[in-house]
Amino acid sequence: MSQIIDKILTEWAYRVPDGMPNPKNPYHLVVLEESLNELRLPRRFKEAFLQKIREKISKVYLKGKKAPTGAKVQTGPRGGEYYMGDTSTGQPQGGPALKKKPKSKSQKKADDHVAKYQIESKLKNAKTEQDEMDVVGDIIDAENQHILDGNYGPGGGAASYGEFNYSEATNGFLNGDITPLDEKPPKPVPKEEHIETFGKANHKNKRIAYAQELGIPYPDPEEEPWITMVIEELARRETWVDSQMEDHKDSKVKKDKFKSKKDEESQREWLRVGFDGGRSTVEDLVNDPDYGPMDPDKPSNSMIMSPANQKVARGLLKKKLKECGDLKNPQQRTDCEKHYNGQIENFNHGMEDHDTGTLYYDVDGNLRFINTSNKKSKSFKDPHNNATAESRIPEVLESMGEIADSGDYPGMNEKKVAGIINKAQEKATDISVGAAKNVMEGRDENGKQKYKITTTTKPADSGGLGVVAKTLPAKKAYQQEPAYFNKAAKHKKTQAKLEELYGQEPPKYTEEQQLVAIVEVAGENGAWDPHGKFINKMGQMYNKVNDRFNDLRKQGLSEEEAYIQISKESIQEGGKLKGKPLYSVDDLKKIRGNTNLQKAGKLNEGYKGAMAKAHNVVVQSAQDADEAYMRDNPGEVNQENEITGEPENGPHVRGYVKSWMKGMHWDKYIDNLDGKKNIQIGGVNCKPADFRKCLAKTANLPDEPKPEEGEKTPTKKQIAWRKQVQTHLEKNIKIDANSNAVNLRSKKGGEIKSLGEDTWRSAGDAKKIASGIGDDMISCIKKSVSARKNAQRAKK
Repeated sequence: MSQIIDKILTEWAYRVPDGMPNPKNPYHLVVLEESLNELRLPRRFKEAFLQKIREKISKVYLKGKKAPTGAKVQTGPRGGEYYMGDTSTGQPQGGPALKKKPKSKSQKKADDHVAKYQIESKLKNAKTEQDEMDVVGDIIDAENQHILDGNYGPGGGAASYGEFNYSEATNGFLNGDITPLDEKPPKPVPKEEHIETFGKANHKNKRIAYAQELGIPYPDPEEEPWITMVIEELARRETWVDSQMEDHKDSKVKKDKFKSKKDEESQREWLRVGFDGGRSTVEDLVNDPDYGPMDPDKPSNSMIMSPANQKVARGLLKKKLKECGDLKNPQQRTDCEKHYNGQIENFNHGMEDHDTGTLYYDVDGNLRFINTSNKKSKSFKDPHNNATAESRIPEVLESMGEIADSGDYPGMNEKKVAGIINKAQEKATDISVGAAKNVMEGRDENGKQKYKITTTTKPADSGGLGVVAKTLPAKKAYQQEPAYFNKAAKHKKTQAKLEELYGQEPPKYTEEQQLVAIVEVAGENGAWDPHGKFINKMGQMYNKVNDRFNDLRKQGLSEEEAYIQISKESIQEGGKLKGKPLYSVDDLKKIRGNTNLQKAGKLNEGYKGAMAKAHNVVVQSAQDADEAYMRDNPGEVNQENEITGEPENGPHVRGYVKSWMKGMHWDKYIDNLDGKKNIQIGGVNCKPADFRKCLAKTANLPDEPKPEEGEKTPTKKQIAWRKQVQTHLEKNIKIDANSNAVNLRSKKGGEIKSLGEDTWRSAGDAKKIASGIGDDMISCIKKSVSARKNAQRAKK
């Protein structure tokens, strides 16, 4: 038996990234199950072994709930009742197995949907590489149609639509349906109307930005022949967008998510990003050694990561792994198994955050899979981590545990830290939940109902809220945006209030009646999303106008001149009001003079302040823990860093920073995901190496050592350098809870480099922390990708 256990542990250690299996890591457990399957052990043995490994025996607190059968209930020192058991399942130690929770109807439906494809048998019967990839392609096509028919993934309809069109564009470039950049004759042939549009003077900035994205020489992209290439590519993209719009015009997703003119422009933007991303991805796959490179003459397929597509992709990789056993040469067999175990590991690991992926063959004839994370915004401002506050704290504690285990801080007490962080989390959550209630109930930060919005029910009078109700800030401050109002008006609680106040006649309620009902519901039993958010957005609009007015007055403009200037600034770029201001001078006077909107402005200020305070409490708790640590360990001091000129973070702030970097996946990008993952941001194909390079550059660290010729794995020098980058960032990144900025400082002129953002915000009844990339990192990454694209063009 001991020999079998040794064999399992050896196989398991070989497959996990760092060679150190962790039974508490869900991904490691997936790898363990794969290892047991490959060793062809008896089913009952595998089940028993996995059950034993997965057991996490600890105190399971009841918190008012009834204990399960077989649980021996005990009372803790503070009166809390608990029993010893598996904290993940609730199963008592030594007690009977808990009944499995039956699958929901939606889960059964999803399972049946995947089962209908008969993936295993189809892959088994496929004889050639082309046959196998045809099986994959048929399922991809069916899954794309599934989205068009209104069946969306976790990200919702718009995101699912955008992601599958990225895959469609990628496959178009791979299969020759769309030609590479500047290849003649181009497919699709760009329409003359689009060539004319993008050649106009008012598109100059767009051409320059697109030239940088394409890697066309900068700063002279307006010179021939570059300007012609840029214009034609913009026109060709728009022509492809036209064809996709036409193909999808009668789809369910179109009717659900892209109905209005404004929605249609959003649809076109998703398609533009898909086209750019498809081209950029294929260029890297074919040209970049990190990705193999790809053999363009062999079959390939890009796909959205739906359950069915995941199953067929993993199934094909497993089939290839199994075929390794047919190789007679021992070394070839070993190399083959190592490759496909690595690919399956990468596939499983990518399930944490991949939206799409691509199966392809490299020039050595090996099948590979690349994980892709897709972001829409070309500004690079989409969040890269959107965690609830409740889920963030365990991540912080885990990172602090890793810091404690490093041995760098021998006096670090994890339990003491846990108490400090948990207490801060409870306080922060209370603050953020209270902030949402204050907005809806019209209370100030002290809970006094000082800013209650006043309306009358009969006759319905919202007190002037209608002037901003359908023009609230979203992506832009000044825009036609009825979504917040419509969502709040259509909410079932609002509809019930409307019926209560006004009956069922008239069948179509007036805007004033709906506004009154929204405000009434918000103060009684409304939901943050949509009622509280609607009021908060009205306050944001008032503050935008009022702050700008005061700013212009300080610049010396008269009141009338200030109103005229703001009206000009609200001129619309598209929609029915194209070329006209969103707000007239009279509208702006009404907004600033409206008592209800003034109250909403105060509520918005209070809400923003409370969310910043909540964030500050958690960050400050780590700083307080560092101070306590230094008091308890007087022999240790925060060393001044020779690059930043500032004291390095103590162990607890370092742990918080480490958890933030994990959420952004930067720790993995620094370590090594080269050739395993790409990050699509607004159609720009970013590699882990782009992030690694820019983190080092922004931190004023030396460049990464170049790999030895022909070396495909990181050298010892590279591994040491990457560890240096990770450690330097952990010790020196500063998170400013007041501004949400994640920065690095340099002695070099005292400059501050913006690495990212760490922002508390509301999302329904949960409070979320959205983490994103900072301006200096964005600028560096764009330049890095542009340089790579430029080098690819120079080789042609």
